[in-house]
Amino acid sequence: MRFIRRIISWLVSLFISRGDTDFSLLKDPGDLEAVIGHYQDEIKSTPNDPYHLRRLGGALEERSKRTDNLKDLSHAIENYEKVIEFTHDDAEKPPHLGRLGNALEGRFKRTDSIGDLSYAILNYERAVGLTPDDAQKPPYLHRLGGALHIRFGRLNTLEDLEYAISSHKKAVEFTPDGDPNKPVYLDGLGGAHKTRFKHLHTFQDLESAIWSLRKAEELSPDQTQDRPYSTLLKKLEEERSEAQRNENKRVEEALVEAERIKAKRIDNTHADFARLEPKQDEGETKKGGRINVNLSDAQQNEKVYSGSGKFEVEHSRGPSHVRDSSTMENLIARMQEVIRITCDEEAYGFILIGDTLMTRFSRLKAEEDLKGAISSYEKAVELTPDNDPAQMSRLMILGDALMSSYVFTDRIEDLDNAISRYQQATRY
Repeated sequence: MRFIRRIISWLVSLFISRGDTDFSLLKDPGDLEAVIGHYQDEIKSTPNDPYHLRRLGGALEERSKRTDNLKDLSHAIENYEKVIEFTHDDAEKPPHLGRLGNALEGRFKRTDSIGDLSYAILNYERAVGLTPDDAQKPPYLHRLGGALHIRFGRLNTLEDLEYAISSHKKAVEFTPDGDPNKPVYLDGLGGAHKTRFKHLHTFQDLESAIWSLRKAEELSPDQTQDRPYSTLLKKLEEERSEAQRNENKRVEEALVEAERIKAKRIDNTHADFARLEPKQDEGETKKGGRINVNLSDAQQNEKVYSGSGKFEVEHSRGPSHVRDSSTMENLIARMQEVIRITCDEEAYGFILIGDTLMTRFSRLKAEEDLKGAISSYEKAVELTPDNDPAQMSRLMILGDALMSSYVFTDRIEDLDNAISRYQQATRY
């Protein structure tokens, strides 16, 4: 058998002598087997040689693709790990780390093992960290963003989606317009923004997704059928129009309902004063010179309607999978750190913190969380330019939080502030 392996075709000899790594060129299965045998023999004499380990891994990975043999893929991964172990110069490691990450992602697609996906992400991160900010970095950033996007789809962890968008954005920024891969990077960025729009209903994400695909279309004059940017753009623009109509409707309904609640509150207060007036000589309690009016339980507990549901203390925008306070505390701290590192837009970071605090408030009913959420939303509004399309939805989010505060505390100023924010939103 050893003798037969050495009697290889001239094509295989040429392939080996040139050090080729595109094993898909070996169309004949026998040629691929001969190459695998050659590198296995070489490794027996030099087991720590990254050169032969890498090529054996590539050949095994190619055979795994052709035969759907998972063992070959696992052996390829083991060889790639050894290549990294025996490569002592960090500057030479990024291609090996990228290759290992790609193989792990391939095994994840076959086995659905989240561990493989997370290990792939770790290797992509290492490749990014060891690569200078030049033309070599975008491919690793793009792979990292794609893997994080996939993991978000499985675990629904918002940090993964934020990190994915940040990675895709950097890949685009580091790539000049003339690079043939830039449309692919823009496509990845647009897809991540679209996912965040569907998850958080942030209008700006839809705008960013449209911009990314429009730019990709501009840089791809000869589009192929597998990347129909025009079709995708048309669909996204239809979604934007529908989202805009729904948001306008929600603003109008929320404003009308908040004003109705205020009018009812005023009428009820006048009625309460009228009932209390004859009793003032009987020692009615006063605070600060004003009569302390106790509103009815029905009014205190009234559920105030908005276009998206109810102005209740329940909040649906934050991370709903978190159940206990200590986990939520850790999540808030982690999210603040993630925002500091990955979130390019400070205003959006405050929206995320506000959403997390509102979710904890809905569980624990701690007013400090409600105040913190309102403060975060207010900062987001302050940091957003008036001509930014995201401002409308941010004003709505702030208004909803203020309405939640009104329902919880019965402070009339919260109701007034909510109405004011809704009125501002109607100008967009």
